Amino acid sequence: MPAYASLLERYSLVVVRGEEPFELQDLYTLATDRMTEGQMPDDLNMPLLLDLRRVDLLRFGTADFQILMRKRADIGKSFPNNPCAYVGRDDGAFGMLRMMSAYATINNVRDEQHQLVTDDIAEAVNWLYPHLSAPPGEEAQLLSLVR
Repeated sequence: MPAYASLLERYSLVVVRGEEPFELQDLYTLATDRMTEGQMPDDLNMPLLLDLRRVDLLRFGTADFQILMRKRADIGKSFPNNPCAYVGRDDGAFGMLRMMSAYATINNVRDEQHQLVTDDIAEAVNWLYPHLSAPPGEEAQLLSLVR
């Protein structure tokens, strides 16, 4: 499964990275495989950086994103409405991630104010930083960890 999660404990941040070969289903599987008796692990209550800069998102269609968010909504009560920054690699990926974000809002998966879509990893880190349990002034160190 080419989607990987890591926990940056110092910052209370979960980083999910996608790499080819990648399918949107990988994101759903990554989360649901970690569920125990229908409950999410504590780390998935933390802010999330979804880094898909290494994935060609333009090969997916609208229906693919709709299906993912509907499936996610079906188990939504187990998932938090934690802040999530989606990071793509270019304008095309930005558009696809923006669509994913919109479907997340429509399906009551995550409120719009808890989402950022960008193609700039530094912008994602700066947006997430106030939501983290992180020492003040360590944005540069965190950025170096997620580049």
